[in-house]
Amino acid sequence: MAYPAAVSFWARISRSPGWDRLTLEGELDLASSPILKAVLDRLERGPASVIVVDLRRVSFLDASGLHVLVAPEPDGGLTDMIEVEISSMNAERFQSVLAVIHQILARPGIRAAG
Repeated sequence: MAYPAAVSFWARISRSPGWDRLTLEGELDLASSPILKAVLDRLERGPASVIVVDLRRVSFLDASGLHVLVAPEPDGGLTDMIEVEISSMNAERFQSVLAVIHQILARPGIRAAG
């Protein structure tokens, strides 16, 4: 099953017993992040206990796309289910972005919205 957002983003679901793989391709940004959120919400309601999000074909990732992947849900459910796969080329960049977010959230008076 594939969900096109625009020409620049695709989300494909493949199911296995106990887990689902969500392969993303293209630009994960402000325009496509609502679609990712809707797909993840749908997968969360399914039978899988783990959702593997494959980012190896994502060519661009902005803060709104990252927010969908790492922001905690009120009940903690979805983020507890997600495992992320990234290419070695993007791993360092992804980890750098997460480190910056962690530093911002560690400042006094700053808290995550939600």
